[in-house]
Amino acid sequence: MATTSQSSIDPEKLQAFMGKAVGDIGAGMSAALVLIGDRLGLYKAMAAAGPLTPAELAVKTSTHERYVREWLNNQAAGGYVHYDPATQKYDLPPEQAFALADESSPAFVGGAFQIIAAVMKAVPRMEENFRTGKGLDWCDHHHDLFLGTERFFRPNYAGNLVASWIPSLDGVEQKLKVGANAADIGCGLGASTILMAQAFPNSRFWGFDFHAKSIEIARQRAQAAGVASRDENILNISRIVPRCCSNNAANAPGSIPGTGINVPTRYTTKAPSTNSRRNLSSDNLPAPRASITPERE
Repeated sequence: MATTSQSSIDPEKLQAFMGKAVGDIGAGMSAALVLIGDRLGLYKAMAAAGPLTPAELAVKTSTHERYVREWLNNQAAGGYVHYDPATQKYDLPPEQAFALADESSPAFVGGAFQIIAAVMKAVPRMEENFRTGKGLDWCDHHHDLFLGTERFFRPNYAGNLVASWIPSLDGVEQKLKVGANAADIGCGLGASTILMAQAFPNSRFWGFDFHAKSIEIARQRAQAAGVASRDENILNISRIVPRCCSNNAANAPGSIPGTGINVPTRYTTKAPSTNSRRNLSSDNLPAPRASITPERE
């Protein structure tokens, strides 16, 4: 085992690094408490309540005061909530509420902490992969990754997908207004697919994803949003079509009947080995116009 002589250590550089490491340690531990605050509704309860004591917040959220007090102290130390020593009460500043309590906000970060939790839960598998060279299918991650990813990206989809991103693509918006068939590759829980279906009622949208449970949730949400298809040619009478990790006949590449949309092999067979959804992002997709076929001229 290699050893380092203390005489070769630069104290100032060591101090600088230790400061960074301690900061990362504190952030890592606090991330768990941010996730707890998100899941228990602590931030949302504080957002509209004004200054609260730990006991008052505990009553509002049906939690125990002892734990809430420690949580608030941690959050105040990290700058996530504000503490007034004169009144011994805590409040959530409007900027923090915008990022932590408002899920429609483009600055909402609650989902990101779910993603962090999922990444940590994947460590045992990834540790083994380092030794074997094997991969980790998207489907095999903890469910926090799927839910967190959707919660993290949905506000930006809502604010930008229809308003600015689609209009920036040459000719695409007009095709969707007139009526087109479009594929949403890597649709996840269907947030982007449903938004487009609502914005462009003359067009039809098919969502694809490797993860079966995400498809199930996407179908439910499409039904609730009033955009689920009644076309029997679309599986389970939905605009969300499953393409899961397992290789079987249902996942074979090819065209979707009646749509003119071809599903490339790389989107219908086993998921690439990755712990990121980047493989389903625009980096790997065909040009947008290749995925949109007009139904009428």
